[in-house]
Amino acid sequence: MVTLSHPLPNAVHDLAGPLVAVEQPDVLGPNYDKGIREIILGIMFIVALIGNHRVLWKLREKWAKRGRMTTMAFNLTLADIFVTYFSLLGQLIWELLDRRWYLPNFACKLFKVCQTFAMTSSNYMLVAIAIDRYVAVIRPLNAFISSRNLALAAWSISLLPSLPSFFIFLKVEPEDGNAYCVSKFYTNDLNKDFRKAYMFSILGSVFILPLFLLLVLYLRIYVELWRKNTFFFKGEMSNDSRRSNNTLPKAKSKTLKMTIVITVTFFITNLPYIFQEMILSFHNQDSINQYLIALFGIISASNSCFNPFIYLYFSPKTESPANGSFRVTFTRRSTSSSNSYREEQQMPLNGGPTVTRNEVFSVPIREHPWT
Repeated sequence: MVTLSHPLPNAVHDLAGPLVAVEQPDVLGPNYDKGIREIILGIMFIVALIGNHRVLWKLREKWAKRGRMTTMAFNLTLADIFVTYFSLLGQLIWELLDRRWYLPNFACKLFKVCQTFAMTSSNYMLVAIAIDRYVAVIRPLNAFISSRNLALAAWSISLLPSLPSFFIFLKVEPEDGNAYCVSKFYTNDLNKDFRKAYMFSILGSVFILPLFLLLVLYLRIYVELWRKNTFFFKGEMSNDSRRSNNTLPKAKSKTLKMTIVITVTFFITNLPYIFQEMILSFHNQDSINQYLIALFGIISASNSCFNPFIYLYFSPKTESPANGSFRVTFTRRSTSSSNSYREEQQMPLNGGPTVTRNEVFSVPIREHPWT
C-alpha cells in the first residue's frame, strides 16, 4: 500500500515521495458536469465498440488474402479498440465511481500510461496509413516500406509521449478517507511553468504533429494524382486507352474525399481539447464553463468512434486476390511510320486485380496502391 491517512487537510503520497498538504479542489482538478460527461462517455463507448468490432469482422473475412491497407487498417482498429476500453470504458467506470481509486498507486500510474498510449497510437496509426498511401502513389515502382514496419514504428513512437504519465499521476488519499488517481499538477508537486512545458510537449507530439503530417501527406498525394491525371489526358491516347484510364480520376476523387474526412474529423475532435488545455495552463480553472469542460475533456477520444466508419465507407467491397495480374497497355508511335501501334503486356500484381493502364508507373508492380 502506498496510500495513508494524515491529520493534515489533505495528504498525498508518491512511490518514493513525502507527504504533501494540498487542497481538495486542486487535487480533483477543474469542476465539470459529471452527468453530462458520463452520458457522452457511454454513447462514445457503444459507438466505438460496435464500429471497431464490425471492422475487425470485415478484416477477418479478407485476412487470408490481405493487402497493405488491410494490415494498416487492422493496426488502426487495434489502436482504436485500446481507446475504446482504456480511454472510454476505463474513464466511464472511473467517473461512475466518483473518481475514487481502489487499486494500488502503481495501477493508477499504469492506467494513465495506457490511456495516453491508446490515444497516441490511434493518432500515429493514421499518420502511418498516410505514409503508406504516400509511398504507394509517389513511388509506386520503387521498393517501399513494409506495412508491418510502418505499424511497428507507429506503436513504438506512441510509447514515448505516454511514459511521462507514470511520473505525473499518483494515488492520493485526503482526510476524508477516499483515494483518488490524480495529476501532480493538482497537488502542487509540480509548478505551473512545468505544467505549461509539459502540456506544450504533449499537445505538440500527440495532436499537433500528427495533424500537420496528415495535412502535408494527403495534400501531396492529391497534387500527385492531379498531376498524373493532367499528364494522361493531355497526351495522345486511343479511345480504349482513355476508357481504361478512368480508374485514376476515381482514385483521385477517393483520395480527396479521404483527405477531407480524415483531416476534418481529426481537427474537429482534437481542437477543443487543445483549446481547453491551453486555457487551463495559462488562466484560471474557472475560466471555462463546467459543461464545456465535461465535453472538451473527452471529445478527443471520439476520433476512435469515427475511424471505423470512415474505413467501412471508403474500403473496397472485396480485397484484391493475392496472385492476381494486371494488363498494361502501351501506346507508341513508330519512328519510321506515322501509324501508331498498341502493345499489351501481362504483368504480375501481388494483391491486385486485372486492370488496364496506359503508363506502367501509375500502378505499382507489387501491389495496387488503393488496396
